[in-house]
Amino acid sequence: SGHGHPTFLPFEDGMGGPNWLDVQDIKELILQDGLVPFKFVFVSACHSGLAGETFASAGVPHVVCCKQESELKDTAALAFTRSFYLALLVGHTVKESFEQGCKAVRATPYLKDPDKEMEKFVLLPKDGNHNVPVFSAKSIREWPKPPRKQSLVSAKSSRRRDSRSSLLMSMKGKSVMALGAKNSELSVRNMMQEDPSPTVPQFFLGREVD
Repeated sequence: SGHGHPTFLPFEDGMGGPNWLDVQDIKELILQDGLVPFKFVFVSACHSGLAGETFASAGVPHVVCCKQESELKDTAALAFTRSFYLALLVGHTVKESFEQGCKAVRATPYLKDPDKEMEKFVLLPKDGNHNVPVFSAKSIREWPKPPRKQSLVSAKSSRRRDSRSSLLMSMKGKSVMALGAKNSELSVRNMMQEDPSPTVPQFFLGREVD
């Protein structure tokens, strides 16, 4: 994940500077031991189509990248990456996870032209078998039950919240009744004046009530 380049795939060197790798450099790194060291690569960068094709041609069975002529928006890349990796981790196939990532980009709010952003992501090789999972996640038949102590604490906390809510409702009811009586008294006084003041709005607290 990082910035892309139409010709190179930049990495960071030991001094914090850029290390520009071209197609041949990438192939040599992948095949330096004669075998492909990994089965999945995600090149999350702009103009990463050439790098993705290089990984795929070197023998990596599953490669996700961006179209060579396209620039990725950070919002779209973040939405795709989050959904894609989550789907992979729970045991979905690479193809299913890729489709989940694309759907997440399309559903991203405030993203201009989400369908266009979704189409920038590519799964390589195009004729490869991507109906296989990368991680073998075991299904959970039943979620573990919480410890008894935790349940007791939760029950006590719930009772405390209920008691507090009842107390607040009772105090609120008494305040409303008192305010209603005060408003009625003010209304009578206003009627006895030649130039009565406006009636106090309902539920008005004023300065006498905290």
